[in-house]
Amino acid sequence: MKTIHHTGTLFEYDGPQLFEARDDEGDCYLALLVDRGAEKDRYLVVNVAPDLLAELQAGTADLRELIHHAADQGWFLATTSNLREPLVIESQLAPLPDDLLPEEGFALTNRGAPATQTDARLDTTAPTDSVEVRRRLVRALGLDLIGPSAGHELAEERLPEYTRPSNWYLTGFLIPVGGSEKTSADADEDEEIDTVPESGGLAEESSEERKTAKKGFFPSSIGLSFLVDEDTTNVAVT
Repeated sequence: MKTIHHTGTLFEYDGPQLFEARDDEGDCYLALLVDRGAEKDRYLVVNVAPDLLAELQAGTADLRELIHHAADQGWFLATTSNLREPLVIESQLAPLPDDLLPEEGFALTNRGAPATQTDARLDTTAPTDSVEVRRRLVRALGLDLIGPSAGHELAEERLPEYTRPSNWYLTGFLIPVGGSEKTSADADEDEEIDTVPESGGLAEESSEERKTAKKGFFPSSIGLSFLVDEDTTNVAVT
């Protein structure tokens, strides 16, 4: 059974999303996160030539195309909870499913971020006073926590295909009211409760089953609270 060793992260968000690796013979591999689990993450792994890996690092290679062609020679899956340890890669006989591939046009910039995210036209001049410093900090935090608003230069940004908006933007999101269960519920967030064991006897002799109590739904509304003076009797909302 073949093992590989993590040698460098190419793109990271809440953990490595894309990284390079080598086996004991020195061959190069590329690993792409395809499923984030509660305990272990699953990666799609392909063997790549060093020159193609260099092109990807330079931002001149399309990730989907690179993986697709490399998979023609074979592809692997690996699960791990610790990239400091060797990864056991399991060869797959079936053709590589399209849903494991990243979106077309995904490339790395020279900063290691996906080029499919439109780069903001940032003001690189030095701030002139503390007010300007605060304005830029608020702007940066807003982009990180909430995301771009309509009319912003990043309003048309595209996240990597395998990245959820709820993971990318820390404050979460709202969905339209009245959507289908498929779009309004999170299959990964089902809450579970313990049922009473059907058989008696010792604890190790009984088999407890866990059944779904209710499905977890995404929020479609928010509530706001405000701090006002203690003598306030009326609040005008516009």
